[in-house]
Amino acid sequence: MSDSVRAAIASTTGQEEVDVSSAPVARRQLSAQMRAKRLSAGMTIEQVADELEWSSTKVSNIETGRSKHPAVSDVRLLLGIYRVTDQREVDALLDLTRQSRKRGWWSRYDDVLTGA
Repeated sequence: MSDSVRAAIASTTGQEEVDVSSAPVARRQLSAQMRAKRLSAGMTIEQVADELEWSSTKVSNIETGRSKHPAVSDVRLLLGIYRVTDQREVDALLDLTRQSRKRGWWSRYDDVLTGA
């Protein structure tokens, strides 16, 4: 992730340093940011779901991190509904989405690390 994107994420979160080097950390950060954006827009999960013709569960799963691989296109749609217009912020959140979709190093060892 580039320094400018890290800076943009940090500026949107109010934190000086944001480490999103792992997918789970990026997913938690994305979830918190998406929930904050929805609340800033003054919308409920149900209103967002109705607007996008999604289930409220889908919106909730993105906000709670239960959606382990949120689609970049879904996050882009949500940011539009939430009226996030700062391109730097949009780019940072979409990059965070891409980071959250990466598989962890441990996934290469799924065949070895099953149900110990």
